[in-house]
Amino acid sequence: MTEARTCLLCIAAEQAADRGTDADFDALEANIRQAELCRDETDLHKKVRLVGSFHEYLGRAVHNEVLALLIQSLTEVVAQILLKTQPEVYDLVIASRRSLLAHLRAHDRVAAAAEMKTHMAQLQAKVADRARQLHDLDLVASSAIQGERRNKP
Repeated sequence: MTEARTCLLCIAAEQAADRGTDADFDALEANIRQAELCRDETDLHKKVRLVGSFHEYLGRAVHNEVLALLIQSLTEVVAQILLKTQPEVYDLVIASRRSLLAHLRAHDRVAAAAEMKTHMAQLQAKVADRARQLHDLDLVASSAIQGERRNKP
């Protein structure tokens, strides 16, 4: 899934750099600002929805409804993964989006795609690491429970 999402988002970044309007880029900028203000939000669902909505705005900037729909579908799946793993990626996400937006406004499709590809690799590494940590905690808890059961008369 990560590979497919990376491919789609890189294409979206290229196309948005080519086709995006100032209004599209302003909407992305507003979303980034809103995400920055939401940094300390305690409602994780709200926070993940807000962060995920960036990709909806990116999809709109592409001006291709099918690509936008595919991006939205994968973003919804990723939102569920983020809710489960809760990786510490907020600063990484905001910085990458600022960089991507600068490339989009410059209509630099190559730099926009490269930023997206780098970001997706970094994000995947953080999510995978967090999933491993949670798995390890689950294994430790399971072992402790099994040990307690063995020690009961």
